[in-house]
Amino acid sequence: MQARHDPEGALRRPAGGSPAPLHTVRLLDLPDHDADYESIRKRLAAHLRRLRERKLLLAYFKVLREREQEKVFGVIPPLEEDDFLRLKRKGRIYHRDDNRIARRALALAVRRERANGLGHLKDKEQKDRIRLLLGDVPAAVVPSEHRADEIAAALHEEMPWMAPATKAAWGALSRSAREGTPVRFGPMILAGPPGVGKTAWARRLAARLALPACMIDASQGLASFSLVGTEKGWATQQPGRPLETMIEARMANPVVIVDEVCKASSPMTTRGAAAAFLPAILGLLEPESSRAWDCPYFRVRLDMSHLSWVMTANTLATLPEPLVSRCRVLHIPGVTPEQLQHFARRRGEAMGLPDAAVDAVVETLDRAPALLPRRLSLRDVNRMLERAEELASRPLVH
Repeated sequence: MQARHDPEGALRRPAGGSPAPLHTVRLLDLPDHDADYESIRKRLAAHLRRLRERKLLLAYFKVLREREQEKVFGVIPPLEEDDFLRLKRKGRIYHRDDNRIARRALALAVRRERANGLGHLKDKEQKDRIRLLLGDVPAAVVPSEHRADEIAAALHEEMPWMAPATKAAWGALSRSAREGTPVRFGPMILAGPPGVGKTAWARRLAARLALPACMIDASQGLASFSLVGTEKGWATQQPGRPLETMIEARMANPVVIVDEVCKASSPMTTRGAAAAFLPAILGLLEPESSRAWDCPYFRVRLDMSHLSWVMTANTLATLPEPLVSRCRVLHIPGVTPEQLQHFARRRGEAMGLPDAAVDAVVETLDRAPALLPRRLSLRDVNRMLERAEELASRPLVH
């Protein structure tokens, strides 16, 4: 759908990261009529009060004109008590008026709710949540190609072995800057050995862009429900995680990180229905279907085409062809010992560890290949740094 620039920058920025320029997009094509009964009732009461006050004012001037015609020797007779009572009755709102206003407000609220396309939602909380996506919804953009270069350079400096993924994201960010369109990259599959930092890279990318990140573990039994949500009638009815992230952050283009997609399965629910992961994700990855995606929880049609998808896998052997064909597969190599040492030093400095503690971790990584039967991973490095931080924070024993 057409994006509209927000030159004033008045739209709310997502928490964390550097503020980014925002466009706005329309995700939900529904009329946005005010269907709140109480606000309608108050407006009707205020309108009636204004009408009565106008009527009272007209009656007051009419009485003054009548008195002016009755003046004797240039003196206008004062208003009688009966005149005051008659004027007061003209401007008063009676109890029967309140009842009529309440009936009219209720009828209007019901009709507007139907016109909004949300009349099927009986729960007020549901209606209030999906209304957050009505109208113009913010979508982050990259302000310039220079900024895209800076983000890509920072990611490469942190994790140089993730160069294939960084290069792909760099191209998408530069395109966003050139065309002035919301940031969107993927869908991409980061395929590589475990522990090389595929998920960590995706998180860092979202943080650099100040975009909310939605994490979904595909190895969990009912991951398909995490993607698309569940319909009314299920014991745990809820919207999908991507849509929930969009509502909570009120952002059209969060980053969806699907971890361990190679372990996704289609288990049976307690009702005997198959919770198929593949059909659930394909409908959101396909450009045409994602622009008019039917949400099973809210039962409305949404534009989900602005999402960015990053999936991680240890192997491509278990991935179905329909999924692989819709994604850009990026092969991530293993991390060399030198790269692990560089990462440990940068990470340790960022954690504020003493130089001696960082040097000890780096020295351990240098000796590890000759002492251990396996190659160390980023997870090992992070555990070492956490242990070093724990030891550094212990009080000294005298």
